[in-house]
Amino acid sequence: GDLLLLFGGDTASDEAPDVGWLVRELKHELRESCQVQPRVLAVQSWDGCDGHVDFVVRFPEEVAADGRRLWGGTDRATGEPVSATRHYLGAATRQLLQGVVCVGGGQVARQELMFASRCGVPWEYVRAEARNPAAGESLFGPVDAWARAADAGGE
Repeated sequence: GDLLLLFGGDTASDEAPDVGWLVRELKHELRESCQVQPRVLAVQSWDGCDGHVDFVVRFPEEVAADGRRLWGGTDRATGEPVSATRHYLGAATRQLLQGVVCVGGGQVARQELMFASRCGVPWEYVRAEARNPAAGESLFGPVDAWARAADAGGE
C-alpha cells in the first residue's frame, strides 16, 4: 500500500543522526525489506531538501515575540501548534493521519506528542537516547517521562 512519511524536513546527517537521518533510513528499509514504496513529505521554512524527500511544503519562517525562531511545538500561552507543527498537526492534516510516531525527542517533540494526544491522534513512542541530553534531564530526553506516563494511563 501507499505510505506517506511526513516530517519537519531535518537534514539527514550520518555524523549526527536525527529525524532526517531516521526518515531517510526508514524509507530505504521499507523499500528493501517490506516492498513498500513510501513517499516523504518535508514541511519546512527553508529552501532546499535532501534527495530522499519527494515533496516539500514550504511555509514562512515564524518568530516568537522574544525573537526566537520557532521550529515547531506549541505556543506557551495558548497550547496551539506553531511553525511546522501547525502544518503537520493542523486540523486539516490530522484528519488524514493514521498516527504519529515519536522516536526519542526534545521539547518540541514532547509538545507535539502532547498536542496529538489531546486531539485524539493515535501515537507510538520509541525510546531512544538523546543526542544532547540537557543537564538534569533524562538520558532519553524530555519526551520520555511524559510518553511513558501517558502510555501507562497517567497522562
